[in-house]
Amino acid sequence: MPYAFVTLDVFTKQIFGGNPLAVVFDAAGLSDDDMQNIARAKHCPRVQLS
Repeated sequence: MPYAFVTLDVFTKQIFGGNPLAVVFDAAGLSDDDMQNIARAKHCPRVQLS
C-alpha cells in the first residue's frame, strides 16, 4: 500500500544539513519492522508517523 511522506532536515537552519527525518502520513497500524524498513529505504535514522 502506498503512503504519503515528506523528508525533513531537523536540528539545522541550513538546507540539506542536520538529521534527515521521514514523516509518514496516515500510517497508523504499521509495525515496528515496517517503520524500520521505511527508514532504511529513505536513508533516515527514524520515521515519524502522523
